[in-house]
Amino acid sequence: MSGCRTLRKSSYLVSITLGCLVLSLSLSIAGINEWTSIGPPGLWSSAIAIDPQNPDIVYVGSAYNQEGIYKTTDGGIHWQKINIKYGGVKCIVINPLDTDVLYAGTSRGGVHKSTDGGESWVITNWGLPRGAIGDYMVQSFAVDPKDPERLYAGRDLFGLYRSIDGGGHWEPTDVQKAYVRDIAVDPVNSNIIYSGTDYSDEWTVLCGVLKSTDGGDSWRKMNEGISGQSVISILDIAIDPHNPEKLYIATAASGGGYNSVYKSTDGGESWQNTNNNMNAIFTRSIVLNPTNPNILYAANEPLSNILFGSMYKSTDGGGSWTSIEEGLTTHVLQEIAIKPVDPEILYLGTWCGGIFKTTNGGENWDDITDGTMKANLVRHIAIDPSNPSIIFASASVGLLKTIDRGITWIRLQEGLPKYFYPKSMAFDPRDSHRIYLGSSHEGLFLSEDGGQSWMNSGDGLEDPGRIYTIVISPHNPDMVYVGTSEGIFRSSDGGQTWDRPPNDFTDQKVNDLIFHPEDSNVLYVAGDRGIYKSIDSGLNWEEKMTGLFGYNYHITMDSHDPNVLYVNNSNNGPAGGVFKSTDGGESWLFKDQGLENINNWGRRRMNVLIIDPEDSNVLYCSDSGNGSEFTGIYMSTDGGDSWTSIRTDFMVDNVVYDLKIDPENHNTIYAATKGNSIVTYTRADSNFVLMMDDQVVLQNSKDNRIYLELQNCSDICHLQADILYDTTCFQITSVEQTARARVTSMFFHSVIEGGIQIIQSSISGCIDVGEGSVVEILFDTGSCLEGYYPWNITNTVLGDPLGREISPLCKDGTVAILSGPKGDINSDGAVNALDVVLTIRIAIGSYPNPTEDEIRAADCNIDGVINVTDVLGIVNLILGLKHCPP
Repeated sequence: MSGCRTLRKSSYLVSITLGCLVLSLSLSIAGINEWTSIGPPGLWSSAIAIDPQNPDIVYVGSAYNQEGIYKTTDGGIHWQKINIKYGGVKCIVINPLDTDVLYAGTSRGGVHKSTDGGESWVITNWGLPRGAIGDYMVQSFAVDPKDPERLYAGRDLFGLYRSIDGGGHWEPTDVQKAYVRDIAVDPVNSNIIYSGTDYSDEWTVLCGVLKSTDGGDSWRKMNEGISGQSVISILDIAIDPHNPEKLYIATAASGGGYNSVYKSTDGGESWQNTNNNMNAIFTRSIVLNPTNPNILYAANEPLSNILFGSMYKSTDGGGSWTSIEEGLTTHVLQEIAIKPVDPEILYLGTWCGGIFKTTNGGENWDDITDGTMKANLVRHIAIDPSNPSIIFASASVGLLKTIDRGITWIRLQEGLPKYFYPKSMAFDPRDSHRIYLGSSHEGLFLSEDGGQSWMNSGDGLEDPGRIYTIVISPHNPDMVYVGTSEGIFRSSDGGQTWDRPPNDFTDQKVNDLIFHPEDSNVLYVAGDRGIYKSIDSGLNWEEKMTGLFGYNYHITMDSHDPNVLYVNNSNNGPAGGVFKSTDGGESWLFKDQGLENINNWGRRRMNVLIIDPEDSNVLYCSDSGNGSEFTGIYMSTDGGDSWTSIRTDFMVDNVVYDLKIDPENHNTIYAATKGNSIVTYTRADSNFVLMMDDQVVLQNSKDNRIYLELQNCSDICHLQADILYDTTCFQITSVEQTARARVTSMFFHSVIEGGIQIIQSSISGCIDVGEGSVVEILFDTGSCLEGYYPWNITNTVLGDPLGREISPLCKDGTVAILSGPKGDINSDGAVNALDVVLTIRIAIGSYPNPTEDEIRAADCNIDGVINVTDVLGIVNLILGLKHCPP
């Protein structure tokens, strides 16, 4: 009997030297059981630091966990990603005397220190207490410019800590139980320190602006002039380097006037509001020109939908301000950094909009976001039904489009408001160039040229609020419905005019509206507080809540059986989850097996659910956590009866707002995330890619095709690959060559080895490859494709001419262990890259005294010899490329 267990599949590089023969084999699974970001580019740049000794070196930190830090050494032309463990980067500080020494404060991992310009990092948290969930959030950081071994770290609700040994040990100050947003050290007298905290007596007596004159031993409030001014947070502190008695603070206010910037000329003893004509109540960052401190720059963040954020500049010490936003494509601004030797050059970080740079003091800005920065916030994905290579992303920076599945992106702006936040999209089924686009507060727009230009759509839709869904009737494409925060609106003339239908749910938000595919009289609505069904084209509605609980519902219908419906609710209360109906909504069953809880209260927010259009038993759903902490993304293969997490480390803390299935390959899904733009995931039983020396790609899929593709190579004089298949199941129907490059000679021949047909594909002579040469082999699957793969691919250039099978793949896609722990050399319960390394060591004799069990585990093909075949076997075990025997 063979046992099956699920193994994680990834990419590995194996290099083996046997005598003078070198085998270099790269096995890459492109998106198989892994998540990969395809953009659009963007970055939540929560921190920027410029090297004071080499100002072309700039560090940008991302608040998202998987992005870490980006570094440029040429002023932003090129960027290099630097990984940091345990959480998004909240702040970056450079030692002014030794700029190879960096400190980064993170949202989970505390203080990270580098002594080699960011190439490597160590965690220095000794003395910092853990938070409630075991994290070490460090919100702000400062280095004493006179003594760089003296450091200050601001925690979330743990106050301010100090180190006198470069972060080796930390001790608390008497600023405790306060959210320390920023720390600034007087450049002349470094015993003077300012701290900005959330302005609330709920946490501590010390709050607002705090000042120490003894190096952090004691602190006192400095709030005269800002107390009682509706200020809720002190976000940034800027000190005039020529006159440290003069300083500015950037604040967040709760309303009651535009009062987000304050100025002090007496060392913080008193403050005066200096917003004047700055139209802002939430200033995130403020910097001074180091050579002329009367020149200031302030970055503002919008407050909800009341005000847009903008960049402002003052040339009179804050007396007046001018908006400087030419070239900016986003209004959620975060951090500013100014080049010390050339203060006309500034860098601006944004929330998901990337990095901008000005070289003329803010007269205009250039987007210098690197294509590798893929940490945008995407709320909605729309795939062109007539061309799946065309994908639209509704992002925090507006509407973006790719025509090549994410290789390149463009921003669509013509006819749309300058700062536009799209929420939903729908294609006209008669013409996919005709697109409806719903926004957060700007109404509904229509494009008739594939999104290149837009026009406002419709009389009667003056104030729809947020448009959450756009639905076109499958029975009459001129009949369009939109579900909004203000109920339902309806058009019967393709969006030219709108009205409110009877019983339009004006008392609640409408998340979804779906039509029965066969009966035009039947509609369903998912709202804030329930599920409703109409059997008379929306004239009357009946609540369908039997078995449902919670609120804020979303609904999905099985296209193969319209009586099967799924509901997920995104309430932040107990027992949210997935519900299923098999009787057209008359009753519902809770389907939560395998779904995790967010916290000890059992809260769960299921944000979106989709059904595989080819296999209705396959479902995907995402849990958006509490809106900021992501819990999971799940797949079901049994119609929702049980769920399995398909989250990987790449998806940690990435809220998923939308899911879509690739129309051409239903095993591939797209997810719109808060932290990694759009990411893709392909199930293990779909396409895999086998790459050899970056010269040959063998690719298979369950669509009965094998592709042999030659790419990125030239002057290759001999390549060969074998394709094995079970003659009782498969028959080759054709072999076709796509001449995208000149191939001097190519031939196929076959041999029979014990009922197994081996098709040997060889190229002789030399080839000159341009974009690649593709050979496609088509199979007639007979009756054997169901349940397992009756064929296999092996490489015969460097050995194993018979291409013997090494490990089977079970019917459910998991790997079978035939006898003993095959492949698991170190018996840790998983077959992974370490086992590949151990097998290589056994094969070349560098493994000291392997045990009998280790030898048996390494001998995948059970021939008594550990060699290159066994290495390939373990790699195949990891990738799961075989089938189970009968």
